[in-house]
Amino acid sequence: MAYYYTLGSNGMSSWISLHMVLFIFTGNAVCSQHNENIYVSGISNACGDMAEQIRASSGVITSPGWPFQYPSRINCSWNIRTNPGEIITISFQDFEIQNSHRCGLDWVSIGTYKNVDGYRACGSSIPAPYISSQDHVWIKFHSDDIMTGKGFRLSYITGKSEMISCDSDQFHCSNGKCIPKSWKCNTMDECGDNSDEELCVQPNPSAAFSFQPCAFNQFPCLSRYTRVYTCLPESLKCDGSIDCQDLGDEIDCDVPTCGDWLRNFYGTFSSPNYPDFYPPGSNCTWLIDTGDHRKVILRFMDFKLDGTGYGDYVKVYDGLEENPRRLLRVLTAFDSRAPVAVVSSSGQLRVHFYADKINAARGFNVTYQFQDFSLGSFQLSLGDWKGSTSSGNAGSNYST
Repeated sequence: MAYYYTLGSNGMSSWISLHMVLFIFTGNAVCSQHNENIYVSGISNACGDMAEQIRASSGVITSPGWPFQYPSRINCSWNIRTNPGEIITISFQDFEIQNSHRCGLDWVSIGTYKNVDGYRACGSSIPAPYISSQDHVWIKFHSDDIMTGKGFRLSYITGKSEMISCDSDQFHCSNGKCIPKSWKCNTMDECGDNSDEELCVQPNPSAAFSFQPCAFNQFPCLSRYTRVYTCLPESLKCDGSIDCQDLGDEIDCDVPTCGDWLRNFYGTFSSPNYPDFYPPGSNCTWLIDTGDHRKVILRFMDFKLDGTGYGDYVKVYDGLEENPRRLLRVLTAFDSRAPVAVVSSSGQLRVHFYADKINAARGFNVTYQFQDFSLGSFQLSLGDWKGSTSSGNAGSNYST
């Protein structure tokens, strides 16, 4: 089988097909291997403006310059993506990154989503293996300008979580997963059920932490709050509240109905769980019917949708019907930088919020009122809408 390498210097690169390869690193040489089965990274374009996109079924990723000192002031990212229905397992072989409180200076993070900071590690202890819950993983590396270290080396493998049999160079875990034989008895639980560390000769008492399997009524979770792997009760799955860093406890859930029918002439509403993350798959509709002909001003006082794609949006319609001809505004993650105001032609508005099942964000908080609204000595108009507002909310629940 031919191997394809990218060799470059001073921004120049070319593709070379080789059957045998000698790795030579000189100056600013770039060396990365891409093919159908294997990926090997050195100082690559992962540390440029774009993430390194990886589709190989297994491979090795190292920090720039490993096993020597990594550069200061560098940001690198790799995106591993496999086939739908498969998972990704990551295991570290070497790790030395400047230690700091909560890994705030130099760090490596691993997570399922680009804009959600996942498992973060620093120091000199080998991190625990990372087993994804999705078919894609983001790996990020950051260094400041204070100190550096040797960096890291990790290997990864993709595949289904349950297989009837494995290749000859693989170990068949008790849970059906296949991992490289070289990972067996390495004091790290890459199987996820610790079966690769059973019946091992001369266990190392100073081995790195290996996450133990959970009880039958629990599930493993990388906590959003502590960034530590833990076991949570099954009752926390699909409860509408995100507990895991990779959102795995709220993925593919039946999302509770949301929305409302708002009949007051002023009020507020917000996305589910606001200001916490809204559940992936949210689908909400709010109908505003003031019973008056006067125009209504809708103000998004805070607005933050997921920015990893175009799947999350808010649509505002003039009137109560979902009529494309009366669509006033479509809001996406690109509208997160500043407050947004939308004005109706009458006292009726329809607001529809949809989120895909890939990611989540803080969501939004909305106020609405007549265009010229007064309450005692307090008055607001479209020209000075940045002032404080009173809020009220009434009406029966409405959902689609």
